[in-house]
Amino acid sequence: MKSLLLCLTYVLLGGLAFWVPDVLLRTLKSGILSKRDIWILTFALPLFVIAVHTLLRRSRNKVEKGPSIALYMCLGIWILGPTAMVISASFSHEGFSNSDNLMLILFGTFFPPFTYVMSTYDGSLLALLLTTILLPALHLIYEMNSWVLPPPIFRAIRKWLGL
Repeated sequence: MKSLLLCLTYVLLGGLAFWVPDVLLRTLKSGILSKRDIWILTFALPLFVIAVHTLLRRSRNKVEKGPSIALYMCLGIWILGPTAMVISASFSHEGFSNSDNLMLILFGTFFPPFTYVMSTYDGSLLALLLTTILLPALHLIYEMNSWVLPPPIFRAIRKWLGL
């Protein structure tokens, strides 16, 4: 139960660390970003995520093995992406302000690869790809002892495969 709660926390913090600065900047700019703003986001968003990852990694108990912070944060970015982009689009009178987008929101939430498509229109694709490459690299560098699948699920899969 504790490990599930940790996984959900990392998913939520990863999504928030990546998407909140994007939503805030769009709020300040009334939904319209210049090329300069997009370039700022391209490098600022991965830096925010790396900073949050570093804080979480340093605060974790060194003895106890737990879930991979980096990989669950990456999952959170992809899962929360469509919802965050629709929220940020609401400031330019689209998104939640347009009731036709309800199906788009529901589809995007249950189909995380839709984050890729929406981020091309949002202007955050390069930041998304850069972060998606950086987080698994951080896992390989700092969290090789952390698990990706919870141990009971991993044991069940190994048993099912006969390993």
